[in-house]
Amino acid sequence: TNSLRYPRMLMGIFSADSFNDAAYRSRHRMLLQTIWKDNRTCTVSEFLQPSSLSSSASTSGIPREQCQLIYTFIIGGATDPA
Repeated sequence: TNSLRYPRMLMGIFSADSFNDAAYRSRHRMLLQTIWKDNRTCTVSEFLQPSSLSSSASTSGIPREQCQLIYTFIIGGATDPA
């Protein structure tokens, strides 16, 4: 199969490392995995996770080449208060 058959987009969802943002991330996961239920949507870890079949995202059972919207949460920080 041609690995460029499906266009792909990496979506970064901005968040923070706090209690409220943990709920925010949970709601987004629920939206993408439970409500939307589009088999073209994968997490970065699902997409990158090696499996016995080179074309399979093993935890979701979705073929890796089928993943078109790959999402991750972006959390940044700085120690400089200025």
